[in-house]
Amino acid sequence: MKNKHVRRSLAALLVLAMLLCALPVLPAAAEEVNLALDATATATASNSESGTSYTPDNAIDGDTTSKASRWATDADSSKPERWLSVNLGAARTISRFKIFWEVANVTAYTIETSMNGSEWTPVVTKTEKPASTTMEYALNEAVTAQYV
Repeated sequence: MKNKHVRRSLAALLVLAMLLCALPVLPAAAEEVNLALDATATATASNSESGTSYTPDNAIDGDTTSKASRWATDADSSKPERWLSVNLGAARTISRFKIFWEVANVTAYTIETSMNGSEWTPVVTKTEKPASTTMEYALNEAVTAQYV
């Protein structure tokens, strides 16, 4: 009787060990990387107010709290559409975007990507003003691009 009990216990342990070995080991979540930090930014226009220069490089400096550290254009809607372009320096895989806005004059926007800086593909299009000063967009499928 004792042998039977030992065999059952060993069988149960063996089954448990097999189940534990069959569980997938998931990798740790990938660390979020700001691909635009220290990239090169250009724009069609920039604005200066009270001696503060809202140049394109401010858009990618990593400062998400200071209103002085931002890119801006004037609010004149009669002027042509304005845009900001970021050259990441090399083709990179992009799965999401995080934008910190000063949303006062934004009415609609599109995030586009490009491999060469001249042929663009829209990946996010919004026809309304941003709801918050921080907007995050996760793409259904990651894209590869050098320019955003």
